[in-house]
Amino acid sequence: MIWVILAVIIFAVLFVMILVPKAAKGYNVDWGKGFTRVFYVAAFILAGISAIAAGDAFEDPILPKVLLTFVVVLLISIGAIKALVWVLSAFKKEKK
Repeated sequence: MIWVILAVIIFAVLFVMILVPKAAKGYNVDWGKGFTRVFYVAAFILAGISAIAAGDAFEDPILPKVLLTFVVVLLISIGAIKALVWVLSAFKKEKK
């Protein structure tokens, strides 16, 4: 589990090191699409970890239960992302 946390920290540091200087120089960076893609990857990783944990929880890992766990966690994560994007989109100012 420590490797997953370490990988997330390294990814976040690289993400900040690459995109923050571009944003400071005035490049046109679409933060919304970038963060949405990061959240999709995080949802996929979370679903994979949950499926692995579900497989370890059963004495006799049954593939349909593991796949069902993967799909349910992935759909819940994506639903949460969509809800967050929907709420945050209400705070955008329209350009005139």
